[in-house]
Amino acid sequence: MTYFSIQYEYSPKIIGVKELCQTRLLVEEYDYDTQDSIRNYWRQRPIIKPQLNTFLLEKKAIITDLVSSTQGHSHFGLLLSNKFINFLNQYSRQEAFIIPIQFAYKENKANYTGGHSLFILKNSILNYFNFKKSKFKIVSILEKYHKNIEIKSVESLEYFFKPNEAMLWHHKIMFDFIEFSSDMKFDIFRLDQLGGYYVSSRLKEAIEREGFTGMRFEEAKNIVVDKA
Repeated sequence: MTYFSIQYEYSPKIIGVKELCQTRLLVEEYDYDTQDSIRNYWRQRPIIKPQLNTFLLEKKAIITDLVSSTQGHSHFGLLLSNKFINFLNQYSRQEAFIIPIQFAYKENKANYTGGHSLFILKNSILNYFNFKKSKFKIVSILEKYHKNIEIKSVESLEYFFKPNEAMLWHHKIMFDFIEFSSDMKFDIFRLDQLGGYYVSSRLKEAIEREGFTGMRFEEAKNIVVDKA
């Protein structure tokens, strides 16, 4: 099976804006600092359901089936049309939070309730990693730094998801190769802080046939499933 990462669409003809993101903020009175805010919900273990209010759309944003946002952390949650979510329900996935949302354009603040939700898979796919064959590294976003590390369990992997003596604030953990165990059968899954949402080739092809908008796909040649 081949897998593909879900990426935001960047064509202005499709999303309406040149800056990639169709929405950047929630309405003014929203408190971003609470534990269950859109900025912090994903930091909790296990992940928690965030509290939301209206998302403000950029002036020329076109509402698509996947709406790009600087809020919500796309490694954890996606702003999806309910039509698209219902379509995904035909395919194998883990349990999800599905939280109805509203959009409003900045200029007139008129609410758009066209049927979108914040879609969050509650569990990442880490428990299906074959750690004996998967390969990880620590890199820096500020300088040339690359260190291969050995990971033997989910617990030791999650240790590198937060600042500690091995992880400075500008460090991030990445993978060079991931092998899943043979019982990994999901068509859509998320890799937590390692890389967001991925779909199987059969789901990607079905999405493209149906013509859902706001997304593009990049092949993940370094993700495989054990054939045993």
